[in-house]
This record gives sequence, structure tokens and C-alpha cells, in this order.
Amino acid sequence: MLKLHRPSITPDIILRPRINKILDDHAFKPMVLVCAPAGYGKSIAVSQWLEHQKRKYVWISLDESFNELPTFLTSLKMALDTLTVETIVPNKDAGTSDLFLSVNDDSYSLLQKLQNIKEEAILILDDYQIIRNTKVNALMDTILDYWPANVQLILISKRDPTLQTNRLRLYGGIVDIRMRDLALDSEELQQLLKRSNHISLPPKENEALLSWTEGWILGIKIALTIKSLTDGKLPIKHSASLFQDIDFLVEHLTSNLPPDISTMISTVALCDRFNEALINDLLQWRGITSMDGKHFLDQLRVNYLFIIDLDVDGAWYRFHHLFQDLLAKKLLKENQEYASRALHQVATWFINQGFLEEGFQLAIKAHDYTLAADLIVKHCHAIFNDDRWWVIQRWIRSIPEKIWKANIQLLLAQLWIYENTMQVRELSVTLDIIEQMLNQHSDDAIVSEFHFHKGWYEIYINSNPANALKNLEKSKRIFKGTTMLIARRELYIAIARQMLGEVDDALKTLDEIEQGYAPTDLMYLRMSLSKLFIMIVDGQFEKSIGISEKSSFLTGNSSYEAIKAYGWYFQGNIAFQRNNMNVADHALKVAMSFQGVQNLRVLLDALAGFCLFHSLNGDAKIVEAQLERFENYFQKSQEIQYQKYLTSIRNRILWHTGAAEQQLDWALQNWEKPPPSEYLFAMDCPVFTKMRILLTYGNKDIVEQCLQYVYDSEEQLHTLHNHYHDADITIMKAVGAIRKDDTEMARQYMSKAITISNTQGIFRPLIEWTLVMPDVLDMVDKSTLSPPFRSALEGFLRGNTDTLSRSKDQFSLDALTIRESEIVNMIGQGLRNKEIANQLHIAEVTVKSHLTHIYRKLDVNSRTRMLKKVREMKTS
Repeated sequence: MLKLHRPSITPDIILRPRINKILDDHAFKPMVLVCAPAGYGKSIAVSQWLEHQKRKYVWISLDESFNELPTFLTSLKMALDTLTVETIVPNKDAGTSDLFLSVNDDSYSLLQKLQNIKEEAILILDDYQIIRNTKVNALMDTILDYWPANVQLILISKRDPTLQTNRLRLYGGIVDIRMRDLALDSEELQQLLKRSNHISLPPKENEALLSWTEGWILGIKIALTIKSLTDGKLPIKHSASLFQDIDFLVEHLTSNLPPDISTMISTVALCDRFNEALINDLLQWRGITSMDGKHFLDQLRVNYLFIIDLDVDGAWYRFHHLFQDLLAKKLLKENQEYASRALHQVATWFINQGFLEEGFQLAIKAHDYTLAADLIVKHCHAIFNDDRWWVIQRWIRSIPEKIWKANIQLLLAQLWIYENTMQVRELSVTLDIIEQMLNQHSDDAIVSEFHFHKGWYEIYINSNPANALKNLEKSKRIFKGTTMLIARRELYIAIARQMLGEVDDALKTLDEIEQGYAPTDLMYLRMSLSKLFIMIVDGQFEKSIGISEKSSFLTGNSSYEAIKAYGWYFQGNIAFQRNNMNVADHALKVAMSFQGVQNLRVLLDALAGFCLFHSLNGDAKIVEAQLERFENYFQKSQEIQYQKYLTSIRNRILWHTGAAEQQLDWALQNWEKPPPSEYLFAMDCPVFTKMRILLTYGNKDIVEQCLQYVYDSEEQLHTLHNHYHDADITIMKAVGAIRKDDTEMARQYMSKAITISNTQGIFRPLIEWTLVMPDVLDMVDKSTLSPPFRSALEGFLRGNTDTLSRSKDQFSLDALTIRESEIVNMIGQGLRNKEIANQLHIAEVTVKSHLTHIYRKLDVNSRTRMLKKVREMKTS
């Protein structure tokens, strides 16, 4: 639940002109840190200052859920939307693309939102001490580096946040408001006394109170409340620190309240917030008839019992955090059984009101795992429908393993998580466990959901669309299911049919379902994206453009983050294959910004497309920055199963630059038959990266083995009617023929590759191979290239030349690889290509490939100019 209301300002609030002046004097500073322990009035002081601000602002009260990166990202973007007048999409002409390309992917969409704020504005993050997640803090560090001058950030925290603020401090970009600033002075104490039931203190007692409390507002208020209730002296014990006396003060305070009030205060203190309806529920549960919720709240106000308004309507309240913590800990320590029953009652009330996160946390606090499990089972489909699978993942992890592993419905929920995170082994084991448990369950919903997941497994892991369709149709027949289950089931039924060659029927069914909903409906958006999925896998890139543009428009305005992520991803995927730089650059970058929200395999594929695209265009620094950030992300998240994808992307980029020969050992390892999920819409597939390297640098025996693997892969994919990789595979076969000196076969394959590319409307495969091995173009009549294809190819070659021309002054001979330097030296000795190939035990075509990269790096076009350039550089 996003809490955007700042604390209310009531007539009894102490005026803090000193704090207002500090904030006014530093209104131009990028960041304000208001940091002090509980009870110093941090939030109220900032809220009071905002009363007289003309700048727009948004206030976010953080809670535990913000430690999830997706929740933090989504909530912060929603909050920034309230400050944004118009939606502005950065592009090359906007002058912001270089900035956005250089930052962490998580930060991209937040920086977009910040850049879109054109007026002076303030963002307040309250209770920042709650944030412990290193990923969230790393995100804040990144966006602070690019923080816009017109937006001021105010962090309110009980302790110093673990942010890297050295740069801001170095340039005076941060103003600190600490305990010494927030502590009451004698004038402010007099204000407080006037508002505290007209309590007056003799001068000496006044001074003693200030000295003892050191101006600590909460300590002063507790002492004054006790004096008011007992009509006695201030309960000053003169200990070394007031913080040591606080338990004594609270004990003294509650013991002087009427029993029913005291009991209810302790009970309500178990909640982070409360309202009149909740108190009425607790009073009825306790059998207390002497008052109702309104009377209880009035008593809290009259006795100044540290109640704080949470919204402008006065509907929700909380106790001061420290006061609440002390009361709750006291109750849990002295009467654990009653506290657990009370927590169960409160948790149930919150759940029934639809406040699921709070209800779940209270159930866990009470160790009421039955209630927590029931909540997950009842609401997981609705949460999965919003694609917030990480919430269910966190909830299940909060329940003891022996409990959730014995609950078939929680195991089914785990399957959704395993599918999104591609944890194949865990998925397989859990399916087997559930299948054994099914004998004890005849519930149609459970059986239906099991067969749904079995269908998913048969598609993505077993490559058996017939079995998949059988399970999915059985799931549909047994139980219609929730909206979430229906949408995904129809997608997988369509995928199974496409894999069986029934692509037209699959698309027709999705069309029919789509027509039953409004364009803004979630089901409509899911069906639209499902059609894109089917068409891309089927190689229908040309036909998919219109649908992609429409889907991007609709999903871009959707409130569902994962839907937006998929919309951008598919648009970027199509643009990548068509070598549409402006679209691919932006769409893939935005798709990567949904890190932690979307399916991790899709996230990695977006990264692959973005890095490969920029590698082809010579943007090495951008590529390295992105790869480094993702490597850090996966290292922190311990998602080690994705290391092979990152390695593959790096090695394919080395292949682009002619430096992949050193990766031959990697390419020769583990030619396992990958599951279809690795081929599906994969802009980079590790096994194909290996084939590219081996076909380019391997000896003839290796080339022969590679070709057989390529043929087998093609047969497997065509059996499943997957045509996404057709052009790539055909060019690989042509390169294999070149390596085997079979020129005629190479020409046939290249002609076929041109036909596929022209038909599908994709240019990237030939452009990529042209960069690495220009000889492939000699195999075809260039007039057979479609006009858009010729234009794209010419633009690419011209763009690479321009890039090299711009960078030639900074070039160093160190940029040549060891093998390239060897070849330069051999050419200097007068050796021909064939002689160099024999001495280095490589193919002659590999020597030519190396020469292409050397010429490009040196910005020359012949051996003579190359040798002259090298001599000049060595003597300069």
C-alpha cells in the first residue's frame, strides 16, 4: 500500500521556526537529511514546514515492503507521477540519451520520471532507516548521481542511511538536521506546556526537565502526561541517560490509566496503524462495553498519549514509534498468549479489510502460520495476476519450510515463482511431489492448476507440445480458473499449437478472446502480447510490427508493470532484428529498467539485445557498463544459473571485435541440447554463440562437428515450428561451407539467407556476420537484397566507418589482440594469407577475418597502408 499522505498538522503542534529557517535557507540543496532517534519530531517538523511551501511535493511513508526492489521502484515511480505535468520520452534528440545509457538499468525509468518534472518540487522519503536492501540503496546511490536541480530530496531517518553521499557532501549538496537542531529549547518547551492541559512548571523544574531530557520531545511529553494523570511531580530519576528511564516512564504512565484504557492501548500498540473500526472490533472481541472506538480515540487525544494522525481525513492513526515499540514489547514479554491471540484478531481484521501485507506481517508476528498460509492460498492468484510474484516468494519464505512443503497449494504457488525465475530443477522436483500428493486431493481447482504447470513444463523443458496441449486442455476442462490462470493457459495453449504447426488457429483463438475485452483491459493486453510472442517465434517479423506498435501504446499506459516490460521487450526485439537503431536502443533500455519485475530469462534477453546492438554500432563503453552492472546484480542476488548467459554475451561481443579466438576452449565445452526455452525469442542463445566462434576459428574437424550440430538444431527448431533463428542458422551453414571450401554450397545457403531476410524483414543476422566476416557478402548478388535491406546495410557500414574515424586519434596498438599483432608481424615479413594460416594452424578464411578487424581498427583498407600506419604509430 503506497502511503502518500504527510503527517497532519493539528492546532496543538509546537511551532518550530528554527527548523523552518534551516529548511528555507537550504531550499536549493539537492538533499536534506533529517536524522535523529525516535521522539524528536522529525516528520512533524518537515510536515509543518511544507504547510507554507509553494513548491509541489510528494511524501512517501516507507514500510518493510519497500525493501523489495520491485516494490520500491514501482511505488517511487507512482509517486513521481504526481509531480509530473506531462509525459516526455527521452530520445537521441532530447540530449538525455547519453545520460540514460550510462546509468544502472533499475534507475532508468526513475530518471525518466525525474527528468519529466519541470517545476520546482520536493520528494520526501520518511522512515528511510527501514531500507536495508543493498540493491535499493545502490539504486538510490545511482539516481543521486544524476539528481535534477529542480527536485529536492528529503530523507527522514532514525539513523544514517547507508548511502554513498560523499560526492554530494564534498560539494556542499547536503544539509543535515540532527538531534541538536530538533531538540526543544526553553521557548519551545513553554509552547508545549501551554498545550499540555495548562501544565505549568516552576523555573527550576523547567530547567531540570530540559536538562534531563536534553530537549527530547517524546521524553518530555511522557513526563508531562504522567504529571497530568497523577497531579504529582515530574518522574525524574536522574539516571545517566533518559533512554535508560523510558521503560520506567511508560510503566508509570500506563499504571495510572483506567484498566480498560490501559489494556486497549497495549493491544492497539501491536498495530502499526489503527482506526475507529479496528478499535471497535477489538473492543467487541475483548467484551469491553464501557466505551466505543470514538471514545477511546478521544481519551488518547485528551491525555496526549502520543497519537499521530496518518491522513488528512483523520481516519487512520498510529502511536509514536518508540511509545508503540515499548508497549508492544512489554505486552509480548508479560503475556505472550494474550498477545498472540490479539495479533491473530488484528491480522484477521486487516485481511478482511483487504490490507493483505499488514495482515500477513501480523500473522507472522503471532507465529500464526495457518492464517498466513491461508492468506497466500486465497490471494496468490490475484497477486500473480498483477505479476507481483516476488511478493508471494517473500511471503512463502517467511513461513517455516516444513509447513509450506506440506501444503499442496503453497507448492503450486511455488511453481509460479520457479517458472518466472527459471529454476528448472526445483520446478521438476516440486511437480513430482505435487503429483504424489494429488491422490489425497480431489479439488478440481488444485488438479487443474497442476495440469496447467505440467503443460508449461512440457513446452519449455520437455519440448513436447502434444503432451503440453493434452495437459493444458485437461486443466481447462476440469476447472475454468481465475482470470490469471485463464490468460496464461490460453497463451500456452497457443504456443503448444504453434509448436505443432497450427499457428493460424493459435492466432485466431487469441484474436477471438481479445475481441471480448476493451483495449485497456488486462486480458486484452495479455492476448495482444501473446499474439506477438507467437508471431515472433514463427518468424513473422514484418506482420508483427503493427501489432507491436499498438501493444506498446496500450501497455505503455497500463498500470501493470510486467505488462509494460513485455511490451517494451517485444518492440525492442523486433527492432533489434530489423536493425532499427532508434527504436531498439530506447525500447530495450526501458525493458531492462524493469529489473526484478519481469521474467528473468526475458530480462537477460533484453540485456543481450541491447549489448549486441550497441556492440555492432561500436559503443564499447556503454556495453561494458551494462554488463558490469548486471554481473553485480546477479552476484548480489545469487542468481548463478544465469552466469552462462552473461558469459555468452561477452564472448559474442569479443567475436564482433575479432578477439573471440581466445574463447575456443569455452566454445568447445558442453554442447548440450538446450530446452526450447533457451531458443524462444532469444536474441542470444549460448550454444549458438559457441557455434559462431567455432565456425569462425575452429579447424576443419571442429567445423564439421559444428555444422552437424547446426543441422540438428535446425531440425529440432523446425519440428517445433520455431523460425526465429532461420536466417542465423542458414548463414552459419554458409560459413561452414566457406570453411570447407565448398563455394557453390556457400552461395546457395547465402542466397537462401537473403530470401529469408527479405521475407521476414530482418537485417541483423547478415549485418552481424558482415561485421565479422565480410567474405559472406561475396557469396551473393547484392542486387537481390531488398531496398530497405541495402539501405540498412549501407547505413551500418557507413556508421561503423564514422565511428572508427571519430576514434582513430585515440587508437593505440594495444587495441590489437595478440593474434592480430602476430598477423601484422607476419605480413611485415612478407607472408601471404595461406602461409600465415599454415604457421598459425588456422584456416585461411580466419586470417581474412582477422585482417578485416585489423583494417577496421587502424582505419586502413590495404596491407601497405596497414604496415605504414603501424610503423608511424611505433615511432610516434
